[in-house]
Amino acid sequence: MPPLRSIPSDDPRFETVREPEFDVDLVVRKGAGAYDAEVDLDLTSLQVWNGARGLCRLLRGGGRASELLSQARRVLEVGAGAGLSAIVAARCVAGRARAAGVVVVASDNNPVAVALMRRNFERQACSEWCQARLLDWGTRAPVGSGGDGEDEGFDLVLAADVVITSAVARSLAPFLARAVARGGVFLLVHELRFSVTVSTQVVDAVDEPFELFQSLLRENGWRCSVTRLTGPSDGLVCLEASPPAEEPVQSSTSAQV
Repeated sequence: MPPLRSIPSDDPRFETVREPEFDVDLVVRKGAGAYDAEVDLDLTSLQVWNGARGLCRLLRGGGRASELLSQARRVLEVGAGAGLSAIVAARCVAGRARAAGVVVVASDNNPVAVALMRRNFERQACSEWCQARLLDWGTRAPVGSGGDGEDEGFDLVLAADVVITSAVARSLAPFLARAVARGGVFLLVHELRFSVTVSTQVVDAVDEPFELFQSLLRENGWRCSVTRLTGPSDGLVCLEASPPAEEPVQSSTSAQV
């Protein structure tokens, strides 16, 4: 699919789907189901994953994630896709957005996803304080948080179902060192995926990319905790990670991108 700056309302490649739990009508790539996205990475950011729904429940659920969002002035979502989680986050901060200067930046490295987010933000009337931005974790360009300095960082960085390969883990971990402000928090909702053989023997009983990602963060002084989500979010976990108080010396492994 060629890069797009905007998505026309009559584009036959897209359709509107309803997320009734969150009262959101969302434009997504037509026919981009979970299986299609697993085998075609160009589709991963153009449909809604269970991790995004789990993140939405946390943000508006009145618990730890809600508290962090209520205290944050600069919020970034990475791998935001069609923008569902960013829309829910924007709704949660709407009451104080203008007065407190709160901004939610939803980012993706797929230009089509960014165009999709812009259209969805306009449809949901939240584009005033919810921005869509093209962002590649592998670059060394300043992240930019909308603060006084380009490298000020974000108080809260969000992600849902983005650590699906070891390559992603290796690029995201060092990126977060620049993106999360000192004293800030990173929240990831992740659907665990386990590798097994086709025979009766289990090859691997852990989610390797997710475990690698945690190891890379901990090697560089991040404090990490994982909570298993229950109820409608069964099968999902939430990783909360905080950067070290002082700038760590990156290991050679974690510096790979």
